[in-house]
Amino acid sequence: FYTNNTFGDIYFKQVNVNKDSTVPVISIVSPVENETFGISPPSFIVEITDPNLDTMWYSIYNNTYQSLNITFTGNGTIDPAVWGALYDRTYSIRFYANDSLGNINFEEIDVIKDLNAIIINITSPAVNEIYGVIAPNFTVEITGPNINTTWYTVDGGINNYIFTKNGTINQVAWNALPDGIVIIKFYANNTLGNKYFTQVHVIKNSSAPIIDIVSPIENEKFGVNPPSFIVEITDPNLDTMWYSIYNNTYQSLNFTFTGNGTIDPTEWSALYDGTYSIRFYANNSLGNINFEEVDVIKDIYAIIINITSPTVNEIYGVIAPNFTVEIIGTNINTTWYTVDLGINNYTFTENGTINQVAWSTLSDGIVIIKFYANNTLGNIYFKQVNVIKDSSAPIINIISPIANEEFGVNPPGFIVEISDPNLDTMWYSIYNNTYQSLNVTFIGNGTIDPAEWGALSNGNYTLRFYANNSLGNINFKEVNITKDIYAIFIDIINPIENEVFGVNSPGFIVEITSAFLNMTWYTLDGGQNNYTFTINETINEAAWDALSDGVVTIRFYANNSVGDINFEQVNVIKDTSAPTINIVSPTENEIFGVNAPNFSVEITDTNLDTMWYTVNNSAKYLFSQDGVINQNAWDAQTDGDVILNFYANDTLGNLANEYIIISKKTPSRAAGPDITPIIILVSVIVGIAVVGGVLGFLIKTGKISLKKLSLRKPPTEKIKPEKPPKEKVKKEKTPTEENKEK
Repeated sequence: FYTNNTFGDIYFKQVNVNKDSTVPVISIVSPVENETFGISPPSFIVEITDPNLDTMWYSIYNNTYQSLNITFTGNGTIDPAVWGALYDRTYSIRFYANDSLGNINFEEIDVIKDLNAIIINITSPAVNEIYGVIAPNFTVEITGPNINTTWYTVDGGINNYIFTKNGTINQVAWNALPDGIVIIKFYANNTLGNKYFTQVHVIKNSSAPIIDIVSPIENEKFGVNPPSFIVEITDPNLDTMWYSIYNNTYQSLNFTFTGNGTIDPTEWSALYDGTYSIRFYANNSLGNINFEEVDVIKDIYAIIINITSPTVNEIYGVIAPNFTVEIIGTNINTTWYTVDLGINNYTFTENGTINQVAWSTLSDGIVIIKFYANNTLGNIYFKQVNVIKDSSAPIINIISPIANEEFGVNPPGFIVEISDPNLDTMWYSIYNNTYQSLNVTFIGNGTIDPAEWGALSNGNYTLRFYANNSLGNINFKEVNITKDIYAIFIDIINPIENEVFGVNSPGFIVEITSAFLNMTWYTLDGGQNNYTFTINETINEAAWDALSDGVVTIRFYANNSVGDINFEQVNVIKDTSAPTINIVSPTENEIFGVNAPNFSVEITDTNLDTMWYTVNNSAKYLFSQDGVINQNAWDAQTDGDVILNFYANDTLGNLANEYIIISKKTPSRAAGPDITPIIILVSVIVGIAVVGGVLGFLIKTGKISLKKLSLRKPPTEKIKPEKPPKEKVKKEKTPTEENKEK
């Protein structure tokens, strides 16, 4: 909401509201289109959604009937009294819903009332019920007079299956269907030849559980102790899991399990030494079944190797990993390991650490560590584990200090970027050829320890930043810096680089620190003119005004009593040029009527701020794009010249304007229509009447003959017309003619 005053000031206040013209969404689940019902009224299921839902109702109608509106709050049954009053025929049930904002919507469905109809109610399957490879059972209730035949189809009527009682969908027909939605239609007809049906959607999902055997691994050997197993079984409708053990001469019973565990000890001990398949099964509640199997070897003389550490895919750095293995068996002879697939083997008698030299020669990536054991019978057994070697050290990037940067009494701040997925510790130290500091740990960017910095004498130092990771990898980066307690440090806070200023000179904020500071000054012209200052203030206005538009280098200086001098500079931009205004339309002296004119102006400025116009020096009218002159301002102008003045300023305070003069001309408001044409017409008629009367009188008195009035053929010879005289003679008007003109 806007208002302005006679001084041209404009004010506004705003409020945000929400417009919601969306109507409730209605979906009729049941009845279905053209569904037939008998004496009992149909049930209905409608899904209605709206965040501001208010009322729901329905009505029943056809071309000869219209029921009252019946409200409802949830799914239910059509009003029995209304349904009972209907004759047999087709009706539309229209479901309505509105919301609290007044938005209304409806959806409708045609149903048929037929007292002789056969009504089919499907008890099962239920809508969207899921079935697997086994065909579903069905229970339907069919009522009505003169029932003749009942049948169903699952393929749209290509194949029909007659039934006389509830049962199971034909298994062969079910097997032929792909996975997905299956429409089962139940039909019935009567002796009158009328056919009725009801359908239900079910879902066929013949996908079986997914089984992944993690352990045992293929051809793994086990001794007296039964193997443990880890299987990953996934299915949204998982029902039962079990396993069995078999080979070509043996088949065990099925053993159910609910989680990972160990093969049944009694079953395992009953097995002779040899190769067996362990088959893991799983089914789901839809009847789908799957299995996966793995071959294992039972050998009571086998050596069993269990690797406790390292664990699978554990990460190690430059330091070789420790290992813990448990080796069980009879007649154990030698134990060893390899990290290069047997090129080099390392015997061990107790748990320890992988050979460091061998580890150091390995490339980064996956390393397979294989642990072996043999017995006095000459049998060799092994177990392996995959680990990851990552010898890459943390990455260090020193942002500040920069190389050879000078610092005074105050210790330098530092910004370092250190990245490593397994970062552990960060620290720094300061040294040169005669000094070495202690290590100083840090957890984030900050400032060099003041006590450490204060202990340093003037000179050049190296600041070294370290980082290591949890894998033992270490890295460092360093930068050379200088400590000089006599150094002058200048930090320009304001203005900032490439900041833009207009006709007014910029203010400045600089921080200058030095142990023996003497004088501070600045220059705008490379030192031709210098301006001393003791506090932060504004650049000399006269010096600023003398500069041309463009880049201006402001250089701040400081010296100390020892004779040292230093400076820092910043580039700013001076822009005193005002916006450029080009009035495209209206054009000079263009005429407009009661409707305010459109306008189009081209205004260019890199720092454009505000645009406005006035009408004959009226109040300001802001605009941001081409448009129409304010109609109220236009209505306030009288006919005649109107001055449109367009203004624009920029963020630097530069102002420009261009104007154009146009004309306003509105239709005359004189009373009554123009009667001049009527006067001329009447004069002509009167003239003709007068001439006719004179001719009649002359003929009657014999002073003129009718023969003289007869048409004559013009002469054939051409007569050259005479030229009118060159001089112009002004004809005197009679008083009568003057009155006619008036």
